[in-house]
Amino acid sequence: SVGHRADRRPGEAPEGTVFMSRTKSFTRRTRELPANLARTWEAHAHRYVVEPRRGVGYTTVAPDFTLDLAELFGRSAPVTLEIGSGTGEQIVAAAAAHPERNFLALEVWVPGIAKLVSKAVEAGVDNIRVIEADAAQALPIMLEDACLDEVWTFFPDPWRKARHRKRRLVSDSFACEVARLLRDGGMWRLATDWDDYAWQMRDVIEACEFFENPHA
Repeated sequence: SVGHRADRRPGEAPEGTVFMSRTKSFTRRTRELPANLARTWEAHAHRYVVEPRRGVGYTTVAPDFTLDLAELFGRSAPVTLEIGSGTGEQIVAAAAAHPERNFLALEVWVPGIAKLVSKAVEAGVDNIRVIEADAAQALPIMLEDACLDEVWTFFPDPWRKARHRKRRLVSDSFACEVARLLRDGGMWRLATDWDDYAWQMRDVIEACEFFENPHA
């Protein structure tokens, strides 16, 4: 975990990026899911899944898409964002244990989103929302400054091959974006089971003036 310092710098979408707005329905995704998950999606996706205006591709958001978190959850409460929620095991358990908090998940794997929805229904929680979106593209666009209390980045893709490591999510620029989103004193929690990625994460945090390590 790393604590956020007071100064932040705004994130920006890549210069010259072009997006086209489009809307897709919940029913399109059911054809890509096993029958049991498709039924769950059809019955419950409207409670949990946020459908943004899209840019180019299924996992981008349009450049004018923004989220009002208080409106989204129907209340003002501390918000935890999980980047890469997988099948939702972590975030659903946290939402059940902390009904006083709001939880937002970003995930690009649709079967994982469907399993998250299934777990949320089973747990009876209503304080989770999930968006199918690529965090690196969507976060600078859709969330305002200092709107989050915690950000979780647990076991992101390690991109094992050396030539692919530049694709890793945790980078100097992404750290600045997380800092922009966190309120003063907010926490960025990270985990990986790859040693070299763990060291890279630590190097990124130590190089970022907006964070300090409370465990140091």
